[in-house]
Amino acid sequence: MKKGFALLLAAAATFGFSKKSDAQVYAQGASLVNVGVGLGAGYGGGLPIGLAYDYGVSKNISIGAQVDYMSWSYTYPGLGDFTYRFIPFGIRGAYHFNGIGDPNKVDLYLGLVAGYWMSSYSAPSGFNSAGFNNLYGGRVLLGGFAGGRYMFTPKIGAVAELGYSVSYGKVGLTFRF
Repeated sequence: MKKGFALLLAAAATFGFSKKSDAQVYAQGASLVNVGVGLGAGYGGGLPIGLAYDYGVSKNISIGAQVDYMSWSYTYPGLGDFTYRFIPFGIRGAYHFNGIGDPNKVDLYLGLVAGYWMSSYSAPSGFNSAGFNNLYGGRVLLGGFAGGRYMFTPKIGAVAELGYSVSYGKVGLTFRF
């Protein structure tokens, strides 16, 4: 994942500086939606899937929201399945580095996220779960990320983020409205 992100940054840098146009990936007033999967959940377990929204409030600053979902289970022989579910959600803000790469194809950014992790737990029916209750519970979600988007068309592209908010990395698709 780190190699892939480094390659994305290197490719973006080779595009050079370009004249701005109305079709640039990030601009004031732009709405961007990311749909993706997390790589390496740092809290709990499972494979996070998520949705993020960014809105351009100025030339370089976006604000938005994100929500993810992940679940994992384990089976104790003779006891049954124990399942944890997590729904982290929060607000996010990012600084976009305009002028790096072709602004019609590339958007590089750094951001912060703050929110809350909701957590639930289920045990086999009839099992006294006093010793196995929800070990995770809810907690505050704080994190930072470095990301990049590469647009295949003016409306659809790929997105990758590294850092920590829900997982150590995310990859997926991005849609510009």
